[in-house]
Amino acid sequence: MIGAVWSVTWANPHTSPPEGKPRILAERFYPIGHPNLRACPQELEVMRSPGSGYVVVWAPISAPPKKLPQDKLAIVRHKRLRRRMEKKYPLVAEWMIEQEIRKKPTFYAGITDEKIENARDMGEALIRQRIARLIDEYEKREVRCDS
Repeated sequence: MIGAVWSVTWANPHTSPPEGKPRILAERFYPIGHPNLRACPQELEVMRSPGSGYVVVWAPISAPPKKLPQDKLAIVRHKRLRRRMEKKYPLVAEWMIEQEIRKKPTFYAGITDEKIENARDMGEALIRQRIARLIDEYEKREVRCDS
């Protein structure tokens, strides 16, 4: 975890906020060790009122997971396959493992489908952009407070 975000967010995911208001009224990022990491900042607490439909939400922010190299990914996939087969089919696990590897040789060689890889890369890019934006906003707030 690199920090947390406090936000004032529309509570009901099945409806829209009234009068064109945004889903997120405000959000503030705080890094590990900051006093507001676990206590809601007063500036956000006053933005919501009972019955308004908005709630104060705390969410941890973690760095995106690192992408494994192909050879390591193949090892992980083989271990997961073995664990799954030994649990589900203990008497014929070796045979089932061989069958699965024959069905999907490229998958168990550590090669990921291009569509899945592209979708993962796009999602990771969005996460990195959000983290960068939150950290940038935090640093600007801290500079203004220090001056």
